[in-house]
This record gives sequence, C-alpha cells and structure tokens, in this order.
Amino acid sequence: MRWKRGTIVASVTHFLDERGRIAAPNAATRRLAEHLGGIVVLATATFRSPQDGEPGSVRCRARPQRRPCPGYIQTDILPLQPDKTDGRHEIVWWCKHCGSNGLIRDWEGCFWDLSDSPSKQHELRTILGD
Repeated sequence: MRWKRGTIVASVTHFLDERGRIAAPNAATRRLAEHLGGIVVLATATFRSPQDGEPGSVRCRARPQRRPCPGYIQTDILPLQPDKTDGRHEIVWWCKHCGSNGLIRDWEGCFWDLSDSPSKQHELRTILGD
C-alpha cells in the first residue's frame, strides 16, 4: 500500500467518553467517529486476511474533485509493533478507488470491536437492521 498525503491516523479513544460512547464536540467530528467505528466493525466482524480483498459495506467518505467517491473501504489488522508481542493491533484501511487511507489505533475493547463477541455481533446486526 502506498501512503499519501492526508492519511488519517486516529485513536478511537479520542472520540469516546469514559463510558465508551461517542463524545464529539461537533457534528463533523461525530460523523468521522461513526465512520471510523464502521471501519472497526468491518475489520473485526470477519477478521479477514488481506488476500480476501473484497470490499466491505463501508463506503469511502472522500470527495475527490468535490464528488463522492464510489469506492468501498478495505481493511487489514496488523500488529502495532511487529517486533513486540504485546497483543495490540492497528487497523489499516484504504479505498482502492481514490487512495484514501488511514490507521486506527486503540480500538480493542471498544463498542465497535466485534473480534471476539458473537453477542455483540448479534446486537449490532439488530441495531443496523440486518
């Protein structure tokens, strides 16, 4: 993957209050938090390997040339520091269509983390109406 200017590097903790709910000072920040949360759900609900490469259900929010990107976000989960085995990971995401990309850190254990919780996956499907 090629990183480009404008890569989003975010920690989920910056968007959540002490109870784990979105704590955004304005609507734009809330939309970004919800988008990043959707990416965490996409990455953790299936724990796909990078070879799968199928687009998920999270649309890219970039607006190249002031038009909505028609692409979908793809994800991978990587160790935060490959030389250490502390168990922490980061989510790497990208859009093949426009090149928008980023990293999400400190997501493990947040509301959106579905990696080890079938009950959370069921709860989220109920909320989303799937």
